Amino acid sequence: MQSKYKEGSGSWYRHKCHIQPLPGFPWNGKFASFEELKEYFNKDRLTCLLCGRDYGNLGIHISQGHGITMDEYRQQFGIPWTYGLAGKIFRDKSSKHITALRETGKVPYSPSPGHIKKIIKLSQERRPLVEASRNDSCHKLLKLHGRKEKWTQDDFEEYLRRIASGRTPAEVSRDEDMPHRQTFFKYVAANEKFKKKYEKIWRNLPYSVQVRASKLDEKFELDLITLRRKGNTLLKIAAALGVTVSAARQRWHTLKKQGKLTPEDLKLESKIRPQADYEEYLKRIQSGRSVIAVGNDHDMPSYQSFHYYLKKNAAFKKHYEKIRKTSSSVSL
Repeated sequence: MQSKYKEGSGSWYRHKCHIQPLPGFPWNGKFASFEELKEYFNKDRLTCLLCGRDYGNLGIHISQGHGITMDEYRQQFGIPWTYGLAGKIFRDKSSKHITALRETGKVPYSPSPGHIKKIIKLSQERRPLVEASRNDSCHKLLKLHGRKEKWTQDDFEEYLRRIASGRTPAEVSRDEDMPHRQTFFKYVAANEKFKKKYEKIWRNLPYSVQVRASKLDEKFELDLITLRRKGNTLLKIAAALGVTVSAARQRWHTLKKQGKLTPEDLKLESKIRPQADYEEYLKRIQSGRSVIAVGNDHDMPSYQSFHYYLKKNAAFKKHYEKIRKTSSSVSL
């Protein structure tokens, strides 16, 4: 009678070898730590976790005997993607063989450019961490903070209280008894109620705290524009909002690039400052300083405002160009 299994196929292999799982297999667990992985891979022959039999190399066995790929095997049991599925004896033989080939010149010591390119491409296709890797990272992080148990809700509530006292998340994360900033924001993203509480606290913090975290919201932009339209200089606005002049100036120019300012707002850059300020700007340039350096002075217009004023005032522009021609030290 002709066999219904095609010779050479995985079905034929399983039928021919009559692979039946031994008692206790297949294993239903996953490796939870690197210690468990080390114990498993430190044997001369590896035990197949699907059927319980030992093999020097599991590659052919699991593909033909069980009909799954090596990556599927790794994923099922939580084995890191870079681990080879071979026992200690097979690994040692392979290592000695490759070393001998390198010594005879048949295999180069350095990988070829094509192999390096392949490795880089594979590294860019990131696969999820296995449980053992996640647990190891968590253990190292807790050890860094002198803890044995995972962070609790009380820890994150304390984190919030410290932020509410006028500190940024980055500053709080430097405390030895607090989780890392990334851990905190993962908790924020996973808990909607806690997220709303954090956002409310953050909105009520002074701008001087928000600017340290480079996280100024729309309320700051609205206050900045409102004060600007009332004829205040950036120096006065910065003092009123509790931030540096550079922070106020940077946000103003960001709003300009984003197209959030009206033509009237842009005209304010030259109208707010009296002509005397721009004359003083010229004097400082004439002393040998660059246009940008003078624009960084707290009591001076920004260099963008200076150039805008130049375009709108022909006589002033001629005066500036004359200074540039007569003084070789003047530069942008």
